[in-house]
Formats: sequence, C-alpha cells, structure tokens
Amino acid sequence: MATRAPGTAKSAAHAPAAAAAAAAAQGSSPHSPELAMLADVPLIFQCSNCLTIVGDSSAWWTVVQEGKGIALFAKHDNVRLSGEPLNQSDLILQDIICGKCETPLGEYLIEPPKGNEILREKYCYALDTITWYAL
Repeated sequence: MATRAPGTAKSAAHAPAAAAAAAAAQGSSPHSPELAMLADVPLIFQCSNCLTIVGDSSAWWTVVQEGKGIALFAKHDNVRLSGEPLNQSDLILQDIICGKCETPLGEYLIEPPKGNEILREKYCYALDTITWYAL
C-alpha cells in the first residue's frame, strides 16, 4: 500500500518563481540529495487541499528552490493555468491552479529569469501545496 509523504502542509501559498529559478541556477538537479527519492520511484502528486491528482513523476524535470519545490515538464489535465501571463521583472509566468478546488500550486515559467533556462516552460510546484505517494 502506498503511503503519503510526511511534511505536506495544506497551504495555498506558493513560492515566487524567481526564487525557484535562482535555486535551479545554484545546481539543484533531479538527483539532489534532499529529494533524491523523488527521482527514483514512481510518484503521484496531489493537491494538498482536495487530494486531486495534479501530476506524476513520469513528467519529472528537477528539484527547485533548494528542495522546496519540484519542476515537471508536462501539465496534468487536473490543473489549469491562470488567465493572462504575468510579467514580473525579468520573467513571465502563469499560476498553476488546481482544477477542482482552485488552490494555487505553483507557477508555469514561460520566460524564466536570464541564466535559468533550465526552467523555461516548466511547471514548478511548491512542496507545501502538494502531497505525494509512491506506487
């Protein structure tokens, strides 16, 4: 039987994309020691508010924001992006929102800050907005 990961708070807050991008530039990778287990086993990601499935590790990209977030390369059908893209300083993003309960889960980076191309067109989820379990 699958178990839910510890430390998954029910929070609607999400980390700023600039911080996530900066962490990625500092060398976070899918094999980061803090979350190495996430890259090695099949996982299902759920909204921490309503438990709707919002992604899985088949779309795994990298760990972001010093282990406080993950980036996926594909959007799950159960999430939607906010309306118009937001321009914030040197980046363009859209919020990732749970399609069932409308909880903000993270950001889709259309145009990451310069030097952080690894996160271009990636779906960055804050770990405090999702839960997960292993298959």
